[in-house]
Amino acid sequence: STTNTGKKIAIAVVVPFVVVGLGTLFLCLWWSKRREK
Repeated sequence: STTNTGKKIAIAVVVPFVVVGLGTLFLCLWWSKRREK
């Protein structure tokens, strides 16, 4: 159905942004912890 295709497109668009966002967040947290030495 059309809604199923729309969901797949939305997921395909949103997932990369979520992954990049979480990756950046974890990198920032890890970097700040590393620099606390």
